[in-house]
Amino acid sequence: ADYTKMFKLFILFFLVGACIAAPADVVPIVSQSSDVQPDGSYNYSFETGDGTSVEQHGSVKTIDNEAAIVADGKFAYKAPDGTDYAVSYTADENGYRPEGAHIPAIPAAIARALEYNAAHPEQNTA
Repeated sequence: ADYTKMFKLFILFFLVGACIAAPADVVPIVSQSSDVQPDGSYNYSFETGDGTSVEQHGSVKTIDNEAAIVADGKFAYKAPDGTDYAVSYTADENGYRPEGAHIPAIPAAIARALEYNAAHPEQNTA
């Protein structure tokens, strides 16, 4: 009889622990698509139940005689404080370049330094 009582108590604690450990906010995926082509190009997108959306397109490009993947896309989400954010981007031989209303512009001094570095590659040493 003591074992039965202990077993019931164990089950009760197990169920309470499982309920506490369960994620409170499970966000479903409401749409999803993916397409990968033999030439290396691809498209994918998804949207979740909380309004988050992601979309990306990629392709193979020859850069300096080597194949590289370049991509562009966008994503949007709502922050915990209720603010909506949207970002579009390009990722290629020039790096990752995001754009969004909330992303600050590059300060003028840094932009000038980047332009100078690009114009004088012979001075760039690793």
